[in-house]
Formats: sequence, structure tokens, C-alpha cells
Amino acid sequence: MVSVSAAVVDNFGDTEWGLEAGALVLADGGIACVDEIDKMQSDAVSSMHDALESQQVHVNKAGINATLNARTSLLAAGNPKNGRFERYRPKGEQIDMGPTLLSRFDLMFMVSDQPSREDDAEVVEHMVQSRQAAGRHTRGEELSDEEQQRVEPAIDRDVLRAYVAHAKQTCRPIIEDEEVAERLKQFFVEFRASAGDQDDDSPIPLTFRKVEAIQRLAESSARVRLSNVVEVEDVERAIKLVTKSMKQVGYDPENSEFDADIVETGQSKSQRERRQLVVSTINELGGATFEELARRLDIDDEMLEHDINHLKQKGRIYSMKEKLRKT
Repeated sequence: MVSVSAAVVDNFGDTEWGLEAGALVLADGGIACVDEIDKMQSDAVSSMHDALESQQVHVNKAGINATLNARTSLLAAGNPKNGRFERYRPKGEQIDMGPTLLSRFDLMFMVSDQPSREDDAEVVEHMVQSRQAAGRHTRGEELSDEEQQRVEPAIDRDVLRAYVAHAKQTCRPIIEDEEVAERLKQFFVEFRASAGDQDDDSPIPLTFRKVEAIQRLAESSARVRLSNVVEVEDVERAIKLVTKSMKQVGYDPENSEFDADIVETGQSKSQRERRQLVVSTINELGGATFEELARRLDIDDEMLEHDINHLKQKGRIYSMKEKLRKT
């Protein structure tokens, strides 16, 4: 089993240690794909932080001191905490990944399974027909043009591989035009200002980390065009992607506003304030039942139950004699 970053291993069983490169190091200069990232061990997740931030892996174990390049793009897939996304809960808190790792991704998208008679029928039909065409192709039977499209990719694999390699080797796009830089700055400043008058406790809709993300995405867009210059269209494409991603993960439905804390800390400002209110009310009453809290705070039962479970997991409250108490 290959580690994520790097590992020191006993190669010969006689305390003679060796260095084994992990997936991010082996994929240096390319893309590392990780499935079921939500099931990774905590030490493996921790080792990814520096690799994604600095693009290097540092090893200092068993007398081995080394720095390995991990200039790698990471494509990861994982499952929500309860196996599927719940419609009426904030999406950000359903992602089973720590905020320190989550915040290092430039883009995050959710794939939710919502039953739809029409869409479901189209998906099943496509799956069945694709398998039929693949079976006939395997048996050497002649396929129709429509069946051929189902079996063969839209772009030949070798052509696409050569195109990507050529783009990465020959294109080093940068922002040269002041208009392009101004558009990026305008988006960031206006998006942050869209939250209105900010005070110390107001949610921040966008962090400076996203400026770097937009630049990387804009440069990638230019590279796809085989250009060494980032144009306004590239920045606009990057902005569109980042905004769409934030609408799925960084949006607080309670206050109808963007909140970067959902990704950066794992909970929105409204959640943080509501949970603090639950704790302070329990403390003020010297202990309270669920019904007393629901009546006093006028919070939806399902939401209150979720907040109580969260606070219990964090060790901030506990149950004793049918009452909730502050630790």
C-alpha cells in the first residue's frame, strides 16, 4: 500500500531504514487522485497539509532527513458524513474532512443524488445502451455511429495525453495586462464588500487564499489555450468556477450570505453564535432539558438536536439526569 506523502520503512528487517515515496511525491509534476479521502487515517491527512501548502514533503525520521518535491495537483473524492447529503442541513458541515485540509482545495463541488423520474430514466438508459455497445464491440460486431460514440471517447486518449504534455511543457502563462489584474482585484474587493458594513464579528465571504486559487485557475485556463498570457476571459472563467464552488460549500442558508468560515473552521458564523447561545442558556439555567431549550430559544427541533450532538462531541456540554449541563 502506497503512503500519501512519504514513509520511512525497514527494508531488510535489520534496522536498515529506507525512504519510500508516497502518492503525492510519485505524482510530482502531475495529478494525484485519491478516492474515499474521508476514510483516510488522521496521520495521513496531517501529512498532506504541508505537501499541499508548500508542494514539498519533509521527512525527518530514523536518521533520514530529506525534502521531496510534491508539485502535485490533487483530485479527491469522498462521501458525506451520513452517506448522502441531507437537503435541509448546511452542506459544508456534512463534508467529512477537517477544515484545515478542506481549505487547501481551490474548488469543491457536491454531487447529490436527488430522485427524478426523467433524469433517472435517462441515466439508466445510457448505462444499459453503453454496456450493450461495449459488449458488441468486444465480440467484434459492427457498430452504428451512435453506438461507436458510446464506446469511444470524444477525444482520442493518446491525442489528449500529448496535448496536455505539450501545454505543460511549453506554456508558462502569467498576467501581463493591467486590465486583467484589475479585474481580479475588482472581483475580490467587491465580493468582500458585498457583505455590507463589516464589524469584528461579521462573516467574511472570501479569504485571501482564494486570490491564489483564482490565479492558478486562470493560468490553467490560459494553458489550455496554449497561451503564455492570461487574458480577461481566463480570469472570468476562474471567477465563475470559484463562485459556483462557494455557492455549494461556502454559503450559509440561514443568513443567505457567503461565509468563508464554513470551509475555514467547519461551521458558519450563525451556527457558531447559535451554539454559543445554547451553551450560555444551559449555564444560565443551571441545566436544561431539550424541551426547555427549544421553548426558550425558539429553535427548530431538528436543528437544536444537531447542535446539541455537536456540542456533546466537542465536550462542551453533557447529559445528566435527563438534563443538559455545561462542562
